[in-house]
Amino acid sequence: MGQFYIDHIALLVKDVEESEKSMPADLVRNQVERFEAEGTKEQYLTSDADHSGSILLMQPVGDGPYKRAMAKRGPGLHHICIKVGSLSKFIAEIANSGFLLHPYTLESMKHGTAYFCRPGIGFC
Repeated sequence: MGQFYIDHIALLVKDVEESEKSMPADLVRNQVERFEAEGTKEQYLTSDADHSGSILLMQPVGDGPYKRAMAKRGPGLHHICIKVGSLSKFIAEIANSGFLLHPYTLESMKHGTAYFCRPGIGFC
């Protein structure tokens, strides 16, 4: 498989400020930001300047998919973001892995992003 690395792991949390208190002390706490269009309050916890390998805390604060995910499944892992050398090659390489390519990817591929999910695991 081609080269890839974890960019960030996103956790859906009930409260960003409370959740960051339980994270390792050596992580840099970036500014908490609100994304009204997404209905979230978010904070990156990083170990270096480029956010590589960071943790993203996401708190639903408005109506939308994150609030629905929290209501349905509660807090926990929301997504894992990986960076790859070639997105089209990566998609071809994992074609028979059991991951499903989400239909939104037809639009997001224009911006270099693909969404995958596993059967039986909700996708919001």
